[in-house]
Amino acid sequence: MSGKKSVTFSLFAPEATSVSVAGSFNGWQIDKHPMKQKKDGNWTKETSLPIGRHEYQFVINGEIWESDKNAEKYCPNDHGGMNAVIVLE
Repeated sequence: MSGKKSVTFSLFAPEATSVSVAGSFNGWQIDKHPMKQKKDGNWTKETSLPIGRHEYQFVINGEIWESDKNAEKYCPNDHGGMNAVIVLE
């Protein structure tokens, strides 16, 4: 199966100065998918991802890695934490 789907990532972090989403879809690079802050304190990023399973985390202020508390699925990572998982069909 091939193709892409639009996804919107969202994180409530009103005190953050920067937030990005890093995951298996961008080589876990924190500068590839920066998020934009809205006036209500939510940070969002809309992007298209390939169909399939993707793991990700939010990166706050360039150094704090946090899993998506609103994700439907999670899996353990190599750092003793949990990655959020999104499955696009």
